[in-house]
Amino acid sequence: MKIPENFIRLAQDNSKLNVSLGYDYIYLFKVDNIEKEQVGYSIDRDGNSLILNEEGSWKANWLIIGFNENSGEPYFIDTSSNDYSVYTSMHGEGTWNPTMIADSYMNFIDILTELQRLSRGRENPVALELNPIPAKDIEKFISGIESKNMKSEVWYWENLFD
Repeated sequence: MKIPENFIRLAQDNSKLNVSLGYDYIYLFKVDNIEKEQVGYSIDRDGNSLILNEEGSWKANWLIIGFNENSGEPYFIDTSSNDYSVYTSMHGEGTWNPTMIADSYMNFIDILTELQRLSRGRENPVALELNPIPAKDIEKFISGIESKNMKSEVWYWENLFD
């Protein structure tokens, strides 16, 4: 898959925006590595397409951009949308059932930027237990996501705090 030039420009500076919070580690690929990270999603190790145009299979317009290291869930954009909506889906289930988690790539970056701020001093389970995020801060974070991402599922972000 050819990575859209516009997306490359948007993503160029965001590979340093990895977030560690308790057990979760959200990792974004460096732009230079995105193409090879498609292995196991849109292509196999030999470069053969895994896109079958069947219900529940990986779609040609999806581009994996990162993952949650704890759950293994990939983060991917829809390259057919001008704003590059961001999705995730359970990994290893045999089918892909995408959930939109940000209406645009830039909204996704805004979410991760705020999550990174909230995660300072809470990067591992022990630190998070000793320094829990106040409920009002979580509510403000979720409310901010809801106000800017009208089409997205906020429950995904709420689950990070359970």
